[in-house]
Amino acid sequence: MVSQFFDPIGLFLLDQWPERGAWFRELPLLMALAALQLVLCAWCRQRWISRTGLTRKLFHFMVFTTAAVLVQGFGPGLLCLYGGATTLVLILFLFFLPPHWGRVALERESDAPDGLLFVVLPWLATFMGGVVINAHFPTTAACGMLVVGLGDAIAEPVGLTMGRHPYRLTWVPWLRKATRSLEGSGAIAIVCTGVFLWGTDLSAEVCLMLGFSMALVECFSPHGWDNLSLQLAGAIGPVVVGGA
Repeated sequence: MVSQFFDPIGLFLLDQWPERGAWFRELPLLMALAALQLVLCAWCRQRWISRTGLTRKLFHFMVFTTAAVLVQGFGPGLLCLYGGATTLVLILFLFFLPPHWGRVALERESDAPDGLLFVVLPWLATFMGGVVINAHFPTTAACGMLVVGLGDAIAEPVGLTMGRHPYRLTWVPWLRKATRSLEGSGAIAIVCTGVFLWGTDLSAEVCLMLGFSMALVECFSPHGWDNLSLQLAGAIGPVVVGGA
């Protein structure tokens, strides 16, 4: 059972490991792209966006949509290289450069004093989820990435700017301090429904059901780990209900 899970992941990483030339050709370009995305978010945070939750999700949106475009247009090899490039950029900007270059766009005020931890944890969750879904569910991997990149990215901005009906799941041990809103959860459901309509051949009714299922997954995901749970759910859901 364990080997059935890990063997495809090992084969995927070996098959998609970039050639030596790619490290010199594509990696600098992809690092420049990731750095530009982060610097743009930091500039927005300092110039005209008052809340880090908004610029954080802007970067989130950029990364996941770029990943989905790369895997759909060029295959998982370039996606892996982009993941490595973004990881190197985050290490540089988070630990070696002044905060105003990029860190200011990613650390939520509400996560203090563990703001940096809740930048690193979601990135680890993103990496793990991306590897698993591309290794096990390649036909629906783009759906999994866009569920996070579009659906989850819209939830926090909607909740921050339009959330009039907050709720807390205090009876769930790992969510006692988390606050969500009906508006944010509804936004996830609607956007994810659109993702499944685009990425699968499933009926509108089934896509709507999957969209609302993604909202439930996000509701019950531990803080910092929804990038993993939503990627998995977004890729596995269409396979389970329709063999997509």
